[in-house]
Amino acid sequence: KIPAIINTADGGLIKPEKFNSELIYFVSQVPYHWIFPKMYAVIHHGGTGTTHLAIKYGCATMIIPHFIDQFVWDKIISELGVGPKGIKISRITNKNLEPKVLELLNNRSFKEKSAKIGNKIVFEIIESDGKENYDEVLELINKAKKYGSKISIDDFGTGYSNFEYLMKLKVDYIKIDGSMIKNID
Repeated sequence: KIPAIINTADGGLIKPEKFNSELIYFVSQVPYHWIFPKMYAVIHHGGTGTTHLAIKYGCATMIIPHFIDQFVWDKIISELGVGPKGIKISRITNKNLEPKVLELLNNRSFKEKSAKIGNKIVFEIIESDGKENYDEVLELINKAKKYGSKISIDDFGTGYSNFEYLMKLKVDYIKIDGSMIKNID
């Protein structure tokens, strides 16, 4: 028996009338940067953002692809050894899904490799991203650093270029926008 959280936010998944509420919890919205650090494994559609965050937070990962780039991410996940090759959404059956889920949960090397790769990920924040939500950006940075991530400010010089702001965020890298240096001799 596997406790699971099922996110129905972007459609496709519908909460059934009957299910074991001791094993399954349905949500319509959940911040991935909050929930993934608490999860052992993630089964998802294979979007770029979800894939990166799952690896970032060291989750064993399986993709159920149904659209263009999701098939590429499914192949990459499998080749990196952070999860089994997924099943195309139109081909899922109980018979072929169950062994994949069991493989995802029982092969400890998936989670171990994901954690190692996750520690190498650099989050890029565009300079203006955190202007209105400074506290949220700072919280995300602190969580990411807790997992060994590095933080980069991209396009520095295109927003409000506040050095005090940069010092408080404790970023690891600053990528200076070309407009700031194009006229330097």
